[in-house]
Amino acid sequence: MNVNTVLRLLITIIWFSAILLHSSDVLADQETVDWWKAQRKATIILMEEETSIAELVANLNKATPENAQDVMFKVSVFMRAGMNKETIEALQELKALSPQMEGFQVACIYDDACDNVLAWDVAKATVEVFADNLSEIALENRLLKYFLNSGWTVEKVDKWLAVMPKGKQNFWVKERLRFNMKHGRGEALVKELSDSVREDPQDIEGAIEFLDALVYARYAGYKKWELSWMVETIKPKLVTQAENIASRLKRLTKWTTAIKFYRQTIDIPLSEEESRKLGMMYAVHVPVERLRSMFAAHVREGMSECLLKLGKKSQAQKWMVEAADIREKHNLGLNALFAGQVQAASGQRIIEGRIKEKEKKSEDDPQYWRERAQYYRGRSEHTQEEEALLKGLTLTTQQSEPEQHHRGHVDWRSWLLVDYALFLMREERIDEVVALLREEIKQAPAVSESAKRAANLLAFDLYKQISVDDPVLWNWLTNQPKWEHTEERLLWRMLENAKQDNLDKYFIKAEEVAFGKDPSRAHTLGWIMNRMHFPKRSIPLLKYAVENTQDKELKERAVFTLFESYMDTGDWKHAEEVFPDAAKRLTPKELPEWYSRVAVAAAKAGAKADAMHIWSRVANLNLSQIDGLEDLAEAGLRNELKNFYRKMQKEIPSSEVPAKALMVLEKK
Repeated sequence: MNVNTVLRLLITIIWFSAILLHSSDVLADQETVDWWKAQRKATIILMEEETSIAELVANLNKATPENAQDVMFKVSVFMRAGMNKETIEALQELKALSPQMEGFQVACIYDDACDNVLAWDVAKATVEVFADNLSEIALENRLLKYFLNSGWTVEKVDKWLAVMPKGKQNFWVKERLRFNMKHGRGEALVKELSDSVREDPQDIEGAIEFLDALVYARYAGYKKWELSWMVETIKPKLVTQAENIASRLKRLTKWTTAIKFYRQTIDIPLSEEESRKLGMMYAVHVPVERLRSMFAAHVREGMSECLLKLGKKSQAQKWMVEAADIREKHNLGLNALFAGQVQAASGQRIIEGRIKEKEKKSEDDPQYWRERAQYYRGRSEHTQEEEALLKGLTLTTQQSEPEQHHRGHVDWRSWLLVDYALFLMREERIDEVVALLREEIKQAPAVSESAKRAANLLAFDLYKQISVDDPVLWNWLTNQPKWEHTEERLLWRMLENAKQDNLDKYFIKAEEVAFGKDPSRAHTLGWIMNRMHFPKRSIPLLKYAVENTQDKELKERAVFTLFESYMDTGDWKHAEEVFPDAAKRLTPKELPEWYSRVAVAAAKAGAKADAMHIWSRVANLNLSQIDGLEDLAEAGLRNELKNFYRKMQKEIPSSEVPAKALMVLEKK
């Protein structure tokens, strides 16, 4: 190896090393930029360490940020302080240090600006500065709504949207089209976008983005757009591109045009590279051959669905059968519901014949009968559907739920029970479905999956039909080791259905079942009582749960509900006492809002000095939090609050909050 070769090799190594180092620095930066981390840090410094927000602002103005996360922290503090101009400058600094920051982090800043501090200029600047980073964010019901309410015309909003870049996944184009469609002026933009696609037909991804925009906007003033021109104009070379176009056209109900692209999808072979990309969509490894067969069945079913919508029943039948053949050959499972729908329209019974052929071999398999029922549901042949469901149920047994679910575990009784219950509900046989579910709860082991699902259906779907006097339901609740979401909802609905005059009797009964048992019961009943407006009665139960549980998550939930009950009874002192623990359930955004309620409660109780002390802590945590200010003023703290915000005006001159607060306080 000569000297020149060695030098070239060394230069190449150094060059690649530099790239890797730069890439790792960028990746490390992206990984550490976290809005919630910045918010938590600010909360700790301002609330737990009790650093003055004015002092923290002064320190940040002097300091030079070392990295993007430091700037994110500065954004958090400046927003809290109501320093909108400085916040916007920090956002620009953040963009420079973290140009590829995740859209989720941008959305967090934006949501806080819109919903928490009501800093619309900051919200606007956030999406402008990070426009390239966004693939989704709630514009329509927040910022765009604010624009219109504040006097912007539709034309002005459209111009603002028009100058934005495409964003990720064509975000800004989609938002602009939806906005214009909603306001009855989208057709010109649709023409502009379609002309752009026609001018560059080789840009297949651009054509897909165009269709995505139409799909995105179709709920806002949907029009029957003419898209048949795409067949002759757009010639995808990759099968996945053809499928992407076909599936979007199907969503737009362009059945004929979609069929043309589905035909291309079937004709173009799936490449190894495309198979690899398809495999990346799954959390577990799927063999290439299985991926190919799944994709092949999927596109044929898409083709069949479009043909069915056009009334071409025999052709729909042909492609559905092809898909079913692929599924059977590769053991993918029959799409029984869809097969039934197609055959109901075509009048043919090929798939039914195949299903019946398997009966002798699978007659003792509940999965077979569930699939058979789905087929008949697709055909709308209710008698056969019910027969299959009942047959499947008779093949299952009621059994306790295993402590650990092994891979592949399926409780077919639970699935069939729910299917049959939903069938009866569709048939409006309500008395029968209630009797079915009650019998399951009565006969099955208390900890069985089927009994739990039966209780869930009663609690959420049939709650008007349950009785607080039902011994079956009380017995099931009594036998549950822990009370979780289903038990909570069931007991809540039972108690709500009790006559108000007799409610105390049932509360006593529930308390007897809850006290002295697993703390989850006491918390559940306490929470129910709070939601039913009996906060005073809930307090002993909630205290029992807090004091006796070893479950950290349950303790946090119980102490927060206890805090709510103290607040609902006007006991602000105990509420403040438990607030540090209750606050663990709150986000940095929610914390000052809830803490401010304690200040209001103290003021209404006549504890003015305490109320002012608590409010000053709230303001220190988030100066922009002024909800409750009028209540405090009416409780006799108007002058104290005026003095407080005049002081804040001097300490943080660039904050916009003191002036807003003083305007509120000047109102009599």
